[in-house]
Amino acid sequence: MQGERDARFPAAGEQYGANLSVLVDRIREDLDAPDLPFIFGQVNPPPERYPASEDVRNAQQAAERLIRAATMVSTEGLAKHDDDLHYNTEGQLELGRRFARAYLAMRGR
Repeated sequence: MQGERDARFPAAGEQYGANLSVLVDRIREDLDAPDLPFIFGQVNPPPERYPASEDVRNAQQAAERLIRAATMVSTEGLAKHDDDLHYNTEGQLELGRRFARAYLAMRGR
C-alpha cells in the first residue's frame, strides 16, 4: 500500500507508473528473485485533497497489465477513519483478506 503521497502532487502522479515499474524491477533484482509476485493495493484517497489520485489509480491499473506477475487489490468499499484516508480496524482486516486472496490466486490455489 503506497501511492497516496504521489497522488498529492500532479508531477509525481504523472511519473507514478514509471517509478512503480522501476521499484518492482529493483526489488526483484536486489532479492535475485525475477519472478517474485508483486501485489499492491489501489490508492483510494479523497480526490479533493489528492488532485493526482486519478493519475495514480490509472497508472496502477496499467501496472497490473504491464508488470509481470503483478496484481492490484481493490480498496473500494473499505471502512476508513474520519480522515477518509486511513483504514480503520475493520478496513485493515478486510484489506488483509483481499491481499491474501490475491496471493493465493496468483499461486493457483
